[in-house]
Amino acid sequence: MAKKATFIVKADISQAVFNCLRQLDSYDKRTSDSIRKIVKDSTESVFAGAVQRVPARTGALKKSIRMRFEDTPTNTVGVVYTKEPTAHLVENGAGPVPILMPVKKKALHPGGSGYFFTRANIPARKARPFMKPAMDAERLRFEAKVREAVTKTC
Repeated sequence: MAKKATFIVKADISQAVFNCLRQLDSYDKRTSDSIRKIVKDSTESVFAGAVQRVPARTGALKKSIRMRFEDTPTNTVGVVYTKEPTAHLVENGAGPVPILMPVKKKALHPGGSGYFFTRANIPARKARPFMKPAMDAERLRFEAKVREAVTKTC
């Protein structure tokens, strides 16, 4: 069985907050624990926002959205992802595909039974983003909370 591709939209956080997250061992225990909790809460919020915003036709894309929280002594990472192979097409849209014609055979087999086609016309699909808006909605709150946690200790 082929391995499914993973679709990830990366967060555009400020360099100061990124460096703060990469150097958690330089802070005292209370501050680093506070930052870890902020990352976990924000990851859960992005996950909930993505699940809420995803367009649901069959529900397969909504069910495939997952969340992972990685915590090491030096840094912490929250990841919201999906392994659905069509997720990037929903998020970014798809341009029109030129008319497909069979190269070596007389007809195209659509995967179903009973019908064959001599050509296929695949229309353009508009973008219906769900990951990026969920992340954008949480980013400002996340950065403010991290800055507040770091400045409390100073």
